Amino acid sequence: MAGEAVERGDPGLCVAVREAFEGLPPEARVESLEELIVDEARALDGIERFSGLRDLGLEDTDVADIRPLAGLKNLARLWLNGTHVSDLRPLSGLGSLTSLELGDTPVADLSPLRSLTRLEKLWLSGTRITDVEPLRSLTGLVTLGLADVAVADYRPLEALTNLQTLVVSRSASDFLGALSTRPGLEIRVVGD
Repeated sequence: MAGEAVERGDPGLCVAVREAFEGLPPEARVESLEELIVDEARALDGIERFSGLRDLGLEDTDVADIRPLAGLKNLARLWLNGTHVSDLRPLSGLGSLTSLELGDTPVADLSPLRSLTRLEKLWLSGTRITDVEPLRSLTGLVTLGLADVAVADYRPLEALTNLQTLVVSRSASDFLGALSTRPGLEIRVVGD
C-alpha cells in the first residue's frame, strides 16, 4: 500500500498519509497523491516519495526542517503557518509554487524565494522579516500579507505591478509611499 511509504517516519505524518489513502484503490501509488494535510508532525522524512503532491498543509505542526520538500517539484500550494520553519532554502527550487503561507513563523530571510516567480499569494504576517527587497522579482504576486512585521522600507514592493491586495499593520500604513496611492491596489490595514 502506498501509505506504507512513510511507516517508519514521524507518527503524525504516517497518520496523515494513511488517511489520505483511505478510499483510494489499493493499487494507488505514492506518486498519485496530490493533496496531504498533516495535523501533527515534527519531521517530514519520507514525504519526498510523494512526488505528485500539489497541495501540502503543515499548519501549526512542530515541523522546523523542510529539506525533504526540496524535491516536490509539483507543489503548487504550501501552508506552513504556525510552524517552526526558519530556513527557506529548500523551497528555492520549487518553481511550481503559486501560494505559500508562512505566517507566524521565525522566518527572517526571504532571499531563497527570489526564484519563485510563479507565486501569486505570499503570506508573511507575524514573521521576523525586516527586508522585502527579495520580493522585488516576484512580479506575479497578487496577494501579499505583511501585517505584524518589522519592515521599514516598502519601496521594493512598487515593482510588484500585479499586486492587488496588500495586508499591513496600522503602524506600517504611513510607510507605504507610492503604494498607498496605486490604482487597483487594495491595502488592508489590520491590528495595532
